Amino acid sequence: MPEIMNNPVPVLLVTNAMTLACAAAWFVWPALKKLPARDAMTLLLLPHTARFVGLLFLYEGATQNALPPEFAVAAAGGDVVAALLAWLAVIAVRRSWASGYSVAGVAHAFGLADLTYAVSLGTLHDAPADMGATVWIPALIVPLLLVAHAMGLSLLFACKRRRRQAGEKTRAMAAA
Repeated sequence: MPEIMNNPVPVLLVTNAMTLACAAAWFVWPALKKLPARDAMTLLLLPHTARFVGLLFLYEGATQNALPPEFAVAAAGGDVVAALLAWLAVIAVRRSWASGYSVAGVAHAFGLADLTYAVSLGTLHDAPADMGATVWIPALIVPLLLVAHAMGLSLLFACKRRRRQAGEKTRAMAAA
């Protein structure tokens, strides 16, 4: 058997992320652009509120064997923080707090960094070998979350660009 098949998780993560990114670019992004920014951002934050599922890495009954603690504790802890930040961002955006989109930016940036760190740790410590049923988290859920974070950050940059252009237009009209 080829060496790569000893740990198919990286292949599944990359190919699933590519598939989801294509679907997002072709179907989800055009639909999101038609929504008010508040609703679009909420949709992109909601999947991250469920990241408490990372706590399963700490529960040997959910995994085939105990996962390396260097991976399990960091991944579970990062997921809990990411989920709490996502909930805070949803509340801030939905209630139109002045800092709402800044909180969303922090949630997306932290979440993206945490997923990258957890995947790196999992690979370094060969965690997929002992994941059992939780292997679907990095194989399917992580790619979905990566794409949602990328779209959330893209939406934030697009909103900032629109505000800047509107401000320039207003200044140009005032100067005329």
